[in-house]
This record gives sequence, structure tokens and C-alpha cells, in this order.
Amino acid sequence: MIGVSSRTGIYYQAAKLCARPFGLTLSDFQLTNYEVAAAPRDIVMPGAGVRIAKGTVAARRYEFTGFVDGEPWHSVEGEFTAELGPGRSGSRGPTSRSSSSAWRATRRWRSSGGAAASSV
Repeated sequence: MIGVSSRTGIYYQAAKLCARPFGLTLSDFQLTNYEVAAAPRDIVMPGAGVRIAKGTVAARRYEFTGFVDGEPWHSVEGEFTAELGPGRSGSRGPTSRSSSSAWRATRRWRSSGGAAASSV
């Protein structure tokens, strides 16, 4: 859940290990962003044969943030997609078109106040 502390899992452990050499302690660790993108058409994933219907979720992107003294200090972003196409951070996006247009059809949540955009 966005904005709720989560002090378990691999991303928390990574942030904690990054802070330790600097003599820092994480004061909090949260899921701070979550986005989804809809399939612009029916997609069949090669090799797996999994079918994703047009309009259903074909990709998701999330961000976890580690805080030191209440300020953001460490963040990690993950992106999972069902089809190849250039993504925002050099990854492959949810369609064969540019990721910037594909992610416009996203539902975004930020820790600072609920849904920021909703067009899915």
C-alpha cells in the first residue's frame, strides 16, 4: 500500500545495506509510487503463450524509497512489462511504441495524496 511502512523484503534489505557504510539508519521505508499501463491491443507473449486482453494490465512500475531522518535518501524503481518497446529508464516498455505514450494510460498513486492520474 502506498505510503505505508514496509520493513521487510529484498528492497528494504538493499536500502539498509546502502545506508550502513555511511553510518546512516533508515527512519522509514515505503512504497512511494505505483503505476500500471493497459495493453493497447491483445498481446500473446512469445514462448509462454500467455494472452493479455486489450485494455487489461500489461505492465507495472513501482518505486520504493528509504528515508533517513524523514527525508528521502535511497530509491529503487522496478518495471515489469508484457511486450518489448523502449521504456522510460532504458528498459523495455509495454508496447512497441514509445513508452512515454504508453504510460500516459496509467493509474498512478503517490504517497503524498492518493491517485494522481487515472485514465485506465
